[in-house]
Amino acid sequence: MLNQSFSVSNLIKLLKKTDPKRYKIGRNSAEYKKYIADKVNGSIETYSFGSISNSRINNKNVYIFKDFMDVLVARKINDNIKRVYSVKQNNRHDIIKKVNTVLSEPVNYYIYRLDIKSFYESIDKNIVFQRINNNPIISHNTKKFINGLFKHNAFSANNGLPRGMGLSATLSEIFMEEFDAELARLPEVFYASRYVDDIIVFSFYKIPDYKNYFSRILPNGLHLNERKCSEYTIEDTSTKHSEIEFLGYSFIIHHGLKNQRRHVVIRISEEKIKKIKRRIALAVKDYSNNSDAELLKKRIKYLTGNILVNSNSNKTDALYSGIYYNYQHITDKTQLKELDIFKNRMLFSSKGEVGRKILAAGHNLLTAPKKYSFLAGFEKRLLSSFKREDIIKINKVW
Repeated sequence: MLNQSFSVSNLIKLLKKTDPKRYKIGRNSAEYKKYIADKVNGSIETYSFGSISNSRINNKNVYIFKDFMDVLVARKINDNIKRVYSVKQNNRHDIIKKVNTVLSEPVNYYIYRLDIKSFYESIDKNIVFQRINNNPIISHNTKKFINGLFKHNAFSANNGLPRGMGLSATLSEIFMEEFDAELARLPEVFYASRYVDDIIVFSFYKIPDYKNYFSRILPNGLHLNERKCSEYTIEDTSTKHSEIEFLGYSFIIHHGLKNQRRHVVIRISEEKIKKIKRRIALAVKDYSNNSDAELLKKRIKYLTGNILVNSNSNKTDALYSGIYYNYQHITDKTQLKELDIFKNRMLFSSKGEVGRKILAAGHNLLTAPKKYSFLAGFEKRLLSSFKREDIIKINKVW
């Protein structure tokens, strides 16, 4: 039977490896339990969420709990709902592997890249809550807490789901269940996959006015971002290759002989390469303003390596991010070498103000950024650890 209670023992199970240090809740299991027990203190029935901070990232509002107990209670709400609905978001890595396989098939086909505009902000949360409130399996406290959370003042002006919360990802999957099923049933479609707001569709047939065709099955309130939608024709013609971008990757499809599988080269998408270069440039520019050599080194180390984002207390389902973990499916490493060249030119060119400044600073500043390499970070899966306050400083300029 599903245990949905918000007990100390259940909340302890949802601790992540990085929580104790990040939220300063103790040094060992006994201290974690005491911290949570003191917070719960028999008053879970009357629990209400505290302050929620809001920041702008990529022109979108992102919400973060300030109090660790709010984090844990939200995780338990999420855990209960995921178990009841058997919600599992599509895995980005599995999608990339499947797309690569389909692209290599020696047949003619059409690809439709779709993007949903303002995805989380456009989901009608009331429709999702109605489904949850009408579900007899979900516990009373789970329903009470989730309704209380989304009535919080931080979300009063927003009818959609707040970004930055794992719970929103789960609720969005529930909201999109019918769309995913209907997309798979379309007679023109032989493979389709959605990752949050990014959709890819493969068809043996050309679909006239494809944007309207797919828009008609979107849930009410959701619309395609037409600027980011595109159509590709993959067939054996005189064109030597075709190229599509999806989920941060660029797939270059080489057309070979009939009845032979196509050769597909996977690279980092041009958009992501530009983003990395822009971050290098901003890090260098910030150094020219503040002369903070340590911060510059940390930023280069952060960009060229990998970090542990979070991990459960039982060390399963660890989530990593970085140059390898974000782009582990690439088959061409040329771009990594080019990024290293770009980085070194930005840092050490004697023609530029920053380069002269670094050269004048001496050996220590010269050697540290130079030893951090995109190619090495990828091939060796180099893992770095940063304090939370360091990550905030590192990202501030971006």
